[in-house]
Amino acid sequence: MQAKRFNVCVIIAVSLMLIFSTGALAATTFKLGVMGPFTGPSAKTGAEFKGSVKMAMENIDYKIGNYKIELVWIDSQSDPAKATSAYAEAVESKGVQVAMLNWHSSVAAAVMDLGFEATGWKVLSEDYFPFTQTDFYPLLSKFKKGGAAVLAGTSTSAPSISAFIKQADEIGLQSVVIADGLGWNADWYKMTGNASNHVLDMIPRLTTKAAQEWAKEIKAKFGYNPSPSASGLSYDYANFFIKLAKRTLEKHGKLDKDSIHEVVLSELNTGKLTYGKADGALIMNEYKYTAKTVPDPIIAADGYFFPVLQYMNGESNIVYPDDWKTADFSAK
Repeated sequence: MQAKRFNVCVIIAVSLMLIFSTGALAATTFKLGVMGPFTGPSAKTGAEFKGSVKMAMENIDYKIGNYKIELVWIDSQSDPAKATSAYAEAVESKGVQVAMLNWHSSVAAAVMDLGFEATGWKVLSEDYFPFTQTDFYPLLSKFKKGGAAVLAGTSTSAPSISAFIKQADEIGLQSVVIADGLGWNADWYKMTGNASNHVLDMIPRLTTKAAQEWAKEIKAKFGYNPSPSASGLSYDYANFFIKLAKRTLEKHGKLDKDSIHEVVLSELNTGKLTYGKADGALIMNEYKYTAKTVPDPIIAADGYFFPVLQYMNGESNIVYPDDWKTADFSAK
C-alpha cells in the first residue's frame, strides 16, 4: 500500500541568540558590550534587551569587585554587515573587552534535513524573506494552491511575522502554522488579533512567582510588558555573565579578556560553571554547556527547553510535552 503523503512548507527568515567575544585592555572600568537590534525592524526587541541588562546591572550597582561595569551598546540593526562593523568599532575604538547577547543569526539554516520523506511527508517549498517584508499574499497563495498541510518557520521581525499570520488568515489558509518566535514580542496579540488562533509557537514562559514579580517590575520601570524570550533570556544571560565575572575575579584576581576567556574554556564550556534557578534564573531551569554542546546549552526539560504553545483568543497554552501541557492541541 502506498503511504499517504503530506505537504509541508518550511519558511525561514532569521533566528536567535547568544554569547561571548573579546577586545582591548581596561583598568578599574570594565567595558561590557551588549549586542542587539537597537534600531531597525527589531528595535522593540533591542529595547527589551536594554531594560533587562540595565536592571541586572543595577542590582549589583554596576560593580563587580573593584571594577565598575560600563555598558557599551552595539547596534546590529538586524543586518550582519552593519553588526560586524559596529562590533569592530566597539572593540577597536571603544575598548570593549567582552560582548554578550545577540538576537539574529546572520544566516538561517542552509539545509534542513527534517526526515519528512521517511515518514510520509514531502517538503513542498523552502522560502526565505527579508526582515522588512510585510506582503506575503503571493507566497501564501502559492502555499494554498500547493495544498500545504503545515507551514513551519521563524522570524525575529515582529512586523513580518504578524503580517504573515494575518494574511494567512485573510486568504483562508487551513494549514497548521508553526510560527516560532511570534511570542518573542509581548504585544503579539495586539498585532495579530484572532488571526493567531491555533498558531503553534515554541517560547519560554514566566512560570514562577519570582519571574512574574520581575515582569511587574519591568512594566513599572520601563512601561512595557516583557516577553520571556527577549527580556527574560537577556536578563538571565546578563546575570550569568555577572556570575562568570565574579568567578573570574575570584580565580585570577582581575577582569580582562584573557582571564575571562580562560574561565569560559575551563569552567563554563565544561559544565562546571552554570546558572540556574538556585542562582535566580527566571526562564530556564539551568543554563549549562559542555564540550559536546558548545555553542549551544544542554537541551533538556530540566535545562534549556522551550515548550510548544498554541495560541487561542489572546491566550497561550502548552500542548507539548505531555507532562507540561495545559491544553490539548486544537486543529482549525
